[in-house]
Amino acid sequence: MSGELAEALWRRATVYLREAKHLYSEGQYDVALVMAEQATQLGIKAVYARLLGAVPRGHSLRRLLGYLASVLEEASKQEEEAMLLRDFVASNRDSLVLLEDAYIQGRYDVPGYTRSEAEKGISTVTQLLELLGKLLGMRHG
Repeated sequence: MSGELAEALWRRATVYLREAKHLYSEGQYDVALVMAEQATQLGIKAVYARLLGAVPRGHSLRRLLGYLASVLEEASKQEEEAMLLRDFVASNRDSLVLLEDAYIQGRYDVPGYTRSEAEKGISTVTQLLELLGKLLGMRHG
């Protein structure tokens, strides 16, 4: 079951990312960032499903990624992968904060994200899904 759940979540993550890119191309930057954030949540949760057979609740990308790095270190003994994940989070903190804000504000507010912000967010999600895909043995796209 956890393998099926992981695959289903991964498929959804790739669909959300594809839609984010499409919305970006149409100038719908706010919604594109919301979709990109959702792709990230689903991608992260796909890895949880594969490793733990369960998916944590919550939506803070940085918190989910931090806990995932700990799980990789402790349960799976994948220290190198955990370090890659931690390095990614540290290097992309601003983009992850942008995506977290878009998740909340893009639904309830009219923030008016710019093309540059949307491009940065989608690029970060694309890179993160590539990294997560390696952990899953899947690719995005």
